[in-house]
Amino acid sequence: MALNPSNVEAYGVLADAATQLGDTAAATAAVQRMLDLRPGVASFTRASYELELHGRTDEARAAMQRALDAATSRDELVFCHYYLGELAWGRGDLAEAEAQYNRGLAAVPGDPALLQGRAKTLAARGRTDEAVEGYRRLTERVPLPQYLLEYGELLESAGRTEEAQAQYRLIAEQDRLYAAQGSRDDLAAAQVAADHGDPAEAVRLAEAEWGRRQAVFTADALAWALYRAGRPADALPYAERAAELGRRDATADFHRGMILAALDRPADAVAALDEALRTNPYFSPLHAPEAQRTLDALRGSR
Repeated sequence: MALNPSNVEAYGVLADAATQLGDTAAATAAVQRMLDLRPGVASFTRASYELELHGRTDEARAAMQRALDAATSRDELVFCHYYLGELAWGRGDLAEAEAQYNRGLAAVPGDPALLQGRAKTLAARGRTDEAVEGYRRLTERVPLPQYLLEYGELLESAGRTEEAQAQYRLIAEQDRLYAAQGSRDDLAAAQVAADHGDPAEAVRLAEAEWGRRQAVFTADALAWALYRAGRPADALPYAERAAELGRRDATADFHRGMILAALDRPADAVAALDEALRTNPYFSPLHAPEAQRTLDALRGSR
């Protein structure tokens, strides 16, 4: 950077690294420098993510749309359509999410991320058999932990417990193989262990990740792991840290709501759970119904 202060690509690397490390001020500065130097797909997409992290979702959509307007390659088009779909998904707009995923698939029919997006919108619409088939084909071809987890939770929500457990076992086996190769993803492993494994192990993994990256998504994972391990008082500061930028995330709001409920703070829990379901009532085939049940119980006891 000192040798070439106008290197846009270097600022992109800096922005990505700062975001992952939780250094929001450095990330914001790097993204702004990219925009000043060269407005284009790389800078607009990073600006979109930066705005989304701060809860400025309308501006995030506008920035991603500018990226799409500037896109020239198929890879750029697919990336922009996918993240426009994700922004729509995050606010519970199934029609827009589905439209964006399908537009991307029209350009690249087999793109895994877009197929994942389409599968989860099918699940949200109650077209469970089609969603299961979509996830089955996707995970046979691209068995990423995120896809396997979503597939497993969809199967579990449909009462297909044995098939769901098979997906969770496959994730655990992948994690063992990655660990043996020295490339373990502690954040993903913690997220799986918290709900489908050993919560104490989830805490260990999330704490290790927090030691490396103090980002909002790491804070959320650690908060949930601590809650699942029966430590809601320890979890709350991390849940609050996960919300400090103003990011609108139904899963994080659900986590915070459940932690607050466990701490006997019903009014705060109701507010957080209500926010989760207003933001995206389809956020998880397992946890969205749990959020609604908990919310109903809390309101009934007041």
